[in-house]
Amino acid sequence: MNLLKLTISFAMLVSVVSCALQKNSSDNIPSWVKSRPLSSGNYVGIGKSSKESTPNKYMQLAKNIALEDLSSEISVDVSSWSLLSIAETSNGFAEGYTSVIKTKTQKELKDYELISTYENKTDYWVYYELDRGLYFKQQEEKKNNAINSSLDFYLRSENYSRNNNLKQAIVLNIKAIYELKNYWADKVHATIAGESVLLGNELISNLSILLHDINIETEYEEKEIVRGKEEDDSEFVFSLKNSKGISQGNMPVVFSYSGGRIPQNRLSSNSVGEVSYTIQNLPKNSKAYRLSCTIALEELVYEANNDYMLAKLLENMSTPRKSIKFIVKKPNVFISSEEYILGKNYYESRYKTLLTNFFEKKGVEIVKDELNSDFVIYIKSDTNKSYSGINGVFITLLNSKFVLSSRNGIIYTDKIDDVRGLGYDYYKSSRNAYVNSEEEVLYYIANNMFMNIMK
Repeated sequence: MNLLKLTISFAMLVSVVSCALQKNSSDNIPSWVKSRPLSSGNYVGIGKSSKESTPNKYMQLAKNIALEDLSSEISVDVSSWSLLSIAETSNGFAEGYTSVIKTKTQKELKDYELISTYENKTDYWVYYELDRGLYFKQQEEKKNNAINSSLDFYLRSENYSRNNNLKQAIVLNIKAIYELKNYWADKVHATIAGESVLLGNELISNLSILLHDINIETEYEEKEIVRGKEEDDSEFVFSLKNSKGISQGNMPVVFSYSGGRIPQNRLSSNSVGEVSYTIQNLPKNSKAYRLSCTIALEELVYEANNDYMLAKLLENMSTPRKSIKFIVKKPNVFISSEEYILGKNYYESRYKTLLTNFFEKKGVEIVKDELNSDFVIYIKSDTNKSYSGINGVFITLLNSKFVLSSRNGIIYTDKIDDVRGLGYDYYKSSRNAYVNSEEEVLYYIANNMFMNIMK
C-alpha cells in the first residue's frame, strides 16, 4: 500500500514539473509570434520558415516571406477615373497589372526595420516594420518625379502636334503614359495650363485625339482589277494626312486583306505621306474583296518603350482605318488573224477559231473591239509550195507567228516553222498543214498565252 502511494506521488510530481516546463517554454514565445501586432504608424511583416524543410536557407526564406507580408499591407487598388479604369484593356489586365506592381513594390522596399527574430527546434520567425509616414513621403517624392517626367513628354508631344508631326507627337504621348506606369491605378492630379486635370485620363484622351487626327485617304473607294494586266491595277495607294491636310511621313501602317493573310504587310508612309501595297497573288474568284490600311499602333508603342504592360494597356485603342473594295475579273482578248494559203486569204481562219474556242472555255471573253480590249493576239501565217511529187502528191510548208501584247507592249511571242502538209493539190496540202499544226498551237502556244494573261 505504501508503495502504491509512493508511485502515485511520483507520477503527480512528474506531471507538475512537466506542466511547469511547458509553461516556462510558452512564456518565452514572443507575443508577435502568438498574435499579429497591430500598428497604426507602421506596416508589419512577419515571416516563418521551417528549419527541417529548408535547413540551409530557412533564415533567408523567412525574411522573404516577411517582406512579402509587409508589402501586401501596401494595397494596390484601382481607383475610379484612374487611367487604368478608363483604358479599354483586355479582361484580366487590371489583375495582372496590380500583381506586377505588388511584386515591384516588394523588390523596391527599403528603410524597413528588423524588430525581432525567434526560433525553436523546428521553426524560425522574423519580424519587420516599415514606418508608414516615411514610406508615404518616399512614394510621394517618386510619384511627383514621375508626374514631372510625364508632363515633360506631354508638353513636347503637344509641341510636335502643333508643328504637324503626328508620329513624334504620338510617340512622346505614349512615353508620357509609360512614365506613370507605377500609378496607372491611381488618380494622378497635375496642372496643365493652369488647370488641374487627371493626368492619366488626359494622356489617354489626347492619344486618341492624335491618332484620329490622321486621315487615311484613297483616290477611289472601289476598283476593278483585271488579271494579268501589266498596269499597276493590283497596287493600292493610301495617303496619310492630318486634319489640316499636312502629309504625315514615316507613319507605320499595317495592311489586312479579306482574302486571307498577306506577306510583308507592315510598311511606313514615305516623305509625302503615301504608302502602297500590291497584292501579289490575286484571287481566282470574281467576287468582292477588301484591302484595309490602319495605323500600326503597336509599332509606335514599341518605338516609345518596349514594355509588355504598356503594349497590353494600349492594344485595344481604336485607330484610323481605310478600306478599298475591289473585284478581280478575267481579262478580255481581241484576236487579229492574217491566215493565208499560198499568199491568199484563208477564209476558214482555223487558228482564230481554235484560239477563240480555247479561251472561251477558259472563261476569257473574246471581244470584237481592239481599242477596248485588255490583250491582243496577233496571228500571221502562210504556206509555200515545197514539192510536187509522183502519183499526184503535193507538199506545202506552213510558217506561223503568234504575238500576245497589252497596252504596255509585247508579252509573249512564238512561231511554228515548216509544218508539212500533203494533198492531191497545193490547196489541200496547205489545209492539211494547218490541221497538222493545231496540236502544237492548242497545247503549247495557247496555254503559254493563257498563263501569261492570267499570271
